[in-house]
Amino acid sequence: MDGAVSALDLTSRSGYRAFLRAQAGALDAIAPTCARLTELPSLSRLRPLLTLDMATIGAAPAPRLDAPVGLHPMGAYYVVAGSRLGAQVLARRVAESGDKTVRAATRYLADRRALDAWRAWLAASEAVTENADAIVEGAEATFALYERALAAVLEEVPEHA
Repeated sequence: MDGAVSALDLTSRSGYRAFLRAQAGALDAIAPTCARLTELPSLSRLRPLLTLDMATIGAAPAPRLDAPVGLHPMGAYYVVAGSRLGAQVLARRVAESGDKTVRAATRYLADRRALDAWRAWLAASEAVTENADAIVEGAEATFALYERALAAVLEEVPEHA
């Protein structure tokens, strides 16, 4: 996924729109799975931030995707919570845009409160004594879902870079 996102020009409207739409499409698909982990901080605040950023930059609706069958919640949550670390790096890239509209659409990337989700996942993962393989498979399936979301967006609008 990192390679695919690196290929996008996040300082351009078209590149950043593609990124936001892919993020929203994948998040919409896995949010119900992540929500089953009621002992961990909710990730539900991320989608409204994406919605605001997508409106700011004039992005089309996110693609509709299905979550992988049998997706382990801890694997999905790992990807979303862990992405908040990378979001900080991406936020710095977006901040370099010469387009003030792009720079104004960074609520999702700049949200630091979601970092608590990562810390909570790390603590919860230490207590996992079974299903470790299923969690890893869930994370891999979630990464693949994000890649499919980006591919779907780029298929619609290939001039993303």
